[in-house]
Amino acid sequence: TRDGHPYNYRISDWKSDGDMHRATVAFAEDGSYMMEVSCTDLADNKSDIVKVPSFTIDRTAPVLTIKLEAGQDSLPREHYYRTAVTAVITVTEHNFSENGFVMETVPEAKKGTWRHDGDVHTMRLTFNGDNGNTTGICIPCSLCMT
Repeated sequence: TRDGHPYNYRISDWKSDGDMHRATVAFAEDGSYMMEVSCTDLADNKSDIVKVPSFTIDRTAPVLTIKLEAGQDSLPREHYYRTAVTAVITVTEHNFSENGFVMETVPEAKKGTWRHDGDVHTMRLTFNGDNGNTTGICIPCSLCMT
């Protein structure tokens, strides 16, 4: 199956060496896969079912967006605010894991909880004031924004 639905795997041509017969199955599309394999010989003898541990193919990079919301307009200097600022972080990723999202902020921010809607995952961070420090958000091995 792929993503819990029946899936027709593409199998290469069979290669034989005596009693050993082999074919290759290529998994090129994104998805979560599970396989159960059995075979029957020409005398109608059936093998046991072999279950392949489930695995995931994920070639699609996550999409990260950050939108700043402020209680009032910014000061004449861009990106400076007189009131609290909320950063809305959105990650679009099918295989998202909250534990895999590492975030450090300077100054310290009040972190909300993740909200999930299918492949879209959103968190709100609130900064109570700007003291000239910067804010950094990091996702290890994928993307770092400062």
